[in-house]
Parts: sequence; C-alpha cells; structure tokens
Amino acid sequence: MNNGVHHQSQTQPLPSPLPLSSSTVQGQGLFTTTTTTVTDSSSRRFVWSVERHRRFAQIVSNLGIENALPEAILEEMRDVDGPTLEAVATHLHKYRLYLSRLCDVRAQQQSILFSSLR
Repeated sequence: MNNGVHHQSQTQPLPSPLPLSSSTVQGQGLFTTTTTTVTDSSSRRFVWSVERHRRFAQIVSNLGIENALPEAILEEMRDVDGPTLEAVATHLHKYRLYLSRLCDVRAQQQSILFSSLR
C-alpha cells in the first residue's frame, strides 16, 4: 500500500576500492572478459584462461588426481607465464572440489536411472 506517496530512489555509483591502472587481462571462450586491476606486481591475480586450464587439467590427469601436488604441477607448467605456487594450489583445490561434485551428480543420476528401471 503506497498511500499516494511516490518515492524516487537515487543510486550513487560506488567508489572503486582500488585505483584503476592501464593493466587489464582479457580472456576468451568461456571466460569472455576478465579485467584485473593491478596496484603493484605482488598483487596481480593470475587468470586461468581456457587454454591454461586445459594444460593444468592435462597435467593433473597425467600425474593422477590423488598424486597431483602443486609443486609438481608448477614444475610441469614452467613454460606457462605467470602461475605462482599459491595460484596452482588454489586452482587444484577448486578442481578437486569440482571433480568430487561431478562424481556425486553422476552417481545420483545413475541411481535415479536404475531406480526407474525397476
């Protein structure tokens, strides 16, 4: 109930938490555009492009998901510019979570399929 009163809302743009610089990183494919603001060289965010992720996944597959350690992956990715040990470790953790969820979903789908066949 608005009682005949009409409110206008005004929105103000939020201030940027970090000053913008001329350094941006553009991705392609599934990651259409990623922009990273950089204040100094120690705060750069590594962007996992589709091609970098494919290389990462190939290395993890070759090592085996249980045996894949960030140090070993980083050694194999030495030809890729930029990933730090921390970036690789974080990506590996997220990748393992993704594979675990994928496995759970597939098991659930099979369970539903088999129960419908009975």
